[in-house]
Amino acid sequence: MGGWLGLGMETMQACLPAGATVGLLIYGLGLLGRFQPQERVWTGALDRARVLGMLVLGLVPFLYWWSVRPTEPLFVESLLLLVFGGIAFLMALNRVLLRLAAMLPDMVLRADTRLFSRVNGFLIGMLGALVGLEAMAVQRPGWVPAYMMALLGELGESRNWLFVMLALVPLALTMTLLWKAKESIHDSVFGEG
Repeated sequence: MGGWLGLGMETMQACLPAGATVGLLIYGLGLLGRFQPQERVWTGALDRARVLGMLVLGLVPFLYWWSVRPTEPLFVESLLLLVFGGIAFLMALNRVLLRLAAMLPDMVLRADTRLFSRVNGFLIGMLGALVGLEAMAVQRPGWVPAYMMALLGELGESRNWLFVMLALVPLALTMTLLWKAKESIHDSVFGEG
């Protein structure tokens, strides 16, 4: 039993940073649910983001287990689900921000949110397409056109950095928009004007 307990503690320690991050975002979405609960479009966007966040939170341990046993098919499939769930969660957060900005009086925030949500959507879509193409090339090489396989081959080792960059830019933009929304709410509640 001591071996299982040690393995469980090791898994918890490895999953703590990612789990805490997603957990805090889910908690924040729960707190946002108290704002304008009568708005069905708003609460629908919040509910979708919460469900996707719970999916990502539930799949976080599979990232660690995949790193321990990268050839295990269950862990590989779960990792792919985690990646696509994370992409969907990020898109859902952007939808929540769009809905929130539409309800706030700050016109600059509204315009910034519209612009950066479009940029995020484009970058996240590119990331999803590249990850899907990569997964399909590994799982079913005959289904991917030869020119796409050549492109993936040319990217080589740099494709990992490309995936990271395509993921970090929308994540940073989303967090920036969250901060701007927080500042706008703070100023409207506690501001002097």
